[in-house]
Amino acid sequence: QKLAVRAADGHVLPTTGGLLVSTDTGLTWTSSSGFPAAIGITAVLALDDLVLAATGDGGLLRSVGGSSFSAVSMGGARRFVYFVGGSRAHLLAGTARGGVYQSFDDGLTWSAVTGGPPTVSSNQVITLHQIPSVAVRAAIATPAGLVAGTDQGTYIYDGTNWASYGLASPVYALLATGNTLLAATDQGVQTRPTAASGGTWSRYGTGLAARTYALAFGEGLYAGTDSGVWRLPNPGGPWTQVNGTGGATLPSGAAVRALAI
Repeated sequence: QKLAVRAADGHVLPTTGGLLVSTDTGLTWTSSSGFPAAIGITAVLALDDLVLAATGDGGLLRSVGGSSFSAVSMGGARRFVYFVGGSRAHLLAGTARGGVYQSFDDGLTWSAVTGGPPTVSSNQVITLHQIPSVAVRAAIATPAGLVAGTDQGTYIYDGTNWASYGLASPVYALLATGNTLLAATDQGVQTRPTAASGGTWSRYGTGLAARTYALAFGEGLYAGTDSGVWRLPNPGGPWTQVNGTGGATLPSGAAVRALAI
């Protein structure tokens, strides 16, 4: 259900029994010789020769060049990682219990992005400054700060504290274009300006209301959903299904949970 992510020397594919690699644009796949064969993968990221793979036993493995993988620590006990992304200059990871982690050294070391303690107003209203203990399924750096997509909506980090960022429904993927932020949600794609305040979420395009898991730019915006793949050629226009024609189609009812273009 997950499409490959391109690396400098081929492609890598998340699997339930090790890591598969293709060096011929996906025609053939072989097991990575440096990756433990019996370990399942929950998330994978390939940037040039750097590969990060989050494993089903709560580990995070790292390779430069692909010949061997080594475990890296995120501090303390093992953490189940649902998301790995960002850039080589600023890597991001999201975990099962409200954790966002970042690395500035190619994934060798990681630090938690945490808010401050709760505050109490003069009328005894308590404000929390952390992400709730729910799955973080996406994270992205924006001009306004780090944004996390979780099972309870979006949160933004201003450098000191986390705060709600408008959406309250589950978010499965985040994508930024210019000053616009896109979120894959239970009811299609939502958008808002990448500003710390003053913006609101609204539907992006028309005609797509299915649960959306993945977003990718190509010739327009593509969305992986509970009802296959959809494409939006222009921001203000309608979404159309692009599940193939003739004999080259996606299986009926296929849920597409990841895309790479």
